[in-house]
Amino acid sequence: MLDAIPSESLFSLLTASRTPAPPPPIPIPNFGSLNCGDVLEIQGPSGSGKTQLLYLFLAMCIVPRSLGGWEKAAVVFDTQSFDIRNFRRVLLSRLVPAFSRFQTSSDDAQLLAETALRKLHIFCPSSTAQLATSIYNLPAYQKTHMPDADIALVAVDSLSAFYWPDRFTAEQLRPPARTATPLQHVLTALQKFRLSHNPVTILTNWALTLADNSSGPPTAPPVFYKQHLPSFPSFPGSVPTNPFSLPLTHHITLYLAAIPPFHGNPSTFPGISDAEAGRVTGYLRRPGSAQVGSFTVDIRTNDAM
Repeated sequence: MLDAIPSESLFSLLTASRTPAPPPPIPIPNFGSLNCGDVLEIQGPSGSGKTQLLYLFLAMCIVPRSLGGWEKAAVVFDTQSFDIRNFRRVLLSRLVPAFSRFQTSSDDAQLLAETALRKLHIFCPSSTAQLATSIYNLPAYQKTHMPDADIALVAVDSLSAFYWPDRFTAEQLRPPARTATPLQHVLTALQKFRLSHNPVTILTNWALTLADNSSGPPTAPPVFYKQHLPSFPSFPGSVPTNPFSLPLTHHITLYLAAIPPFHGNPSTFPGISDAEAGRVTGYLRRPGSAQVGSFTVDIRTNDAM
């Protein structure tokens, strides 16, 4: 009797096409979640884990729904150094524990990772103008190359990559041009795609100058940074009333704790634990709210807490 019951492998079950449904929110520890249409800026100094945190969001997007993901397509505009091998390791770190609960071979996790990676599309523009053009052409690319896929996440890593050449070009214009800047075209293109496709938009950004402590909420630690990009949505600030302006709905500041100086005998240096060495603190804010949420990201184990 049992032989007459149809069966399928775990891999087939996890990768089978199901009835389309809106993706669930992406949880952010201690601070609610990200929903379709939200725009998140991740700001932090070099080495603070901005791209690593982006990897976690991307993995959530392309992982099968049966394993807690969205099972949707993601698009990354890589302007600096997106490491696909590192991202694959992050992806496997989410898949292998899930497969171990089913007591199946790790080869199944490897195979599922390859299937999920097909949902990730990466573009590598070499200037802000190319970045804007690529985003404007994203609907045409989707229609031609991925007509059956839903793009649930669009990321730019990093929006600051062309800051210095763009600034140099702007300073050569005397008087300043009244036409839209390349960055304004990028923001307009992102908002246009957001209005038509409603993805989560994630933008990583440099942190160059510390903000005044008095500018933040009373509970905020002194690790927030000024916005150096012209035309970029300011934070904290109100949501723009112009529908063609890109709103910033969430802002994460990443803070990598510095190792305190040690002036004693090197042989007596107490050292730091592996967990402390790879742990980054994130502070999350939203416009119109004085609340500051905090969480930690272990960039060694790819966990957010």
